[in-house]
Amino acid sequence: FQEALCGLGRVNYQLHEYDKSLENYMQVLQVKPDDVSSLVGSGYVFLKKGREEKAGSLFRFAYQLNSKNHEVLYAMAYFSYEYRNNMLDAAKFLDEIIQQNPKDVEAIMFRAEIAAATPLGKMVKRYVDRGELALDELVNAVVAHRMKSVDTTKGFLLDGYPRNVEQAAWFDRFLKGNLALH
Repeated sequence: FQEALCGLGRVNYQLHEYDKSLENYMQVLQVKPDDVSSLVGSGYVFLKKGREEKAGSLFRFAYQLNSKNHEVLYAMAYFSYEYRNNMLDAAKFLDEIIQQNPKDVEAIMFRAEIAAATPLGKMVKRYVDRGELALDELVNAVVAHRMKSVDTTKGFLLDGYPRNVEQAAWFDRFLKGNLALH
């Protein structure tokens, strides 16, 4: 029942029915005050209503209850960056997610290469299918391919890359050799 109400809260949020969404989440919280999904959902509703402090306190409470929950960590990262202009805290929360599941760090770029059936994508697919981390050289090649895309010319944000010193050193050389930084 609680999961259904929480789901209904998400649906009402997507429909911009924020009062109904908040009502759904509050019904769950009356029965189970430590339901992190409802706390986070309520926090997002309060952000839409312009009540940043209330949202922040709900996100922080959810984090105290379960600091390993990805939904909570994303909420904390979003709130830190968008509402507190604190990139360092946002990065800390995103890094916690990456540390918990490093195999998904490059997932978006990998999926794009695999879907396009590029030679790189075919190589990446071998690792993904086996559930293994791709070699640094392959990860770097995927990053290089992505960085040469038109939509990165005005800037980019790297989330979870580089993962290690070798990747960082390669990326530094790549930037110096391929991009004009302004």
